[in-house]
Amino acid sequence: MTPRTFRKGVATAVDHAYDDPERAARQLGNTREVAKTHYIDIPETVPDNREVLERWARGREMPKT
Repeated sequence: MTPRTFRKGVATAVDHAYDDPERAARQLGNTREVAKTHYIDIPETVPDNREVLERWARGREMPKT
């Protein structure tokens, strides 16, 4: 683990726990903008495809809409 990886983990954990990038930035000793740009990971949001993937994994087809 590199220091940068550790800092990214800390900033992301603090931001996600408190929904507060300013708090994460203060923890790192950075500005809010630096923390958001370089350290806080933004999760990629994708649609919920669990049903389709479960059916596919079991060999069942989904009806086409």
